[in-house]
Amino acid sequence: ARWREAYQADPASLEANQKLGGIYYSLKLRDKAIPFLDKAAELDPKAASKEGPWTLLAAAYINAEKGEYARARAQSEAFLTALPDDPEVPQMRYYLGVAFYHTKEDERARAEWRTILEKFPGSAWAEKARRALELKPKGE
Repeated sequence: ARWREAYQADPASLEANQKLGGIYYSLKLRDKAIPFLDKAAELDPKAASKEGPWTLLAAAYINAEKGEYARARAQSEAFLTALPDDPEVPQMRYYLGVAFYHTKEDERARAEWRTILEKFPGSAWAEKARRALELKPKGE
């Protein structure tokens, strides 16, 4: 109730949007989470706040899952620009590749997935990238 009240008092509150998005996300209510996560990502595009990296990561994931590839792409790129050394970089590169793939930018998708294999071969995302590289190009 606290964060709902904070949001109602100030819908542009970064913290309220992050917290409500996080609560709904943890409850697996992604359709309810995404408006708050998108707003938080918009308010903190450089992920400078404590919850900023997680917010961009969750928003990109949900948007990719929902087929909102342009939004997932923008959020993934914002994360990678703001946090190039973050441990979640392989995951964001994977989602960025997914967004490129589904918008028929096959070469850009494959470049992202190859980068995961080259720079993060031991990451959990390397196997996903390897499998993604086996997909038939969407542009065909």
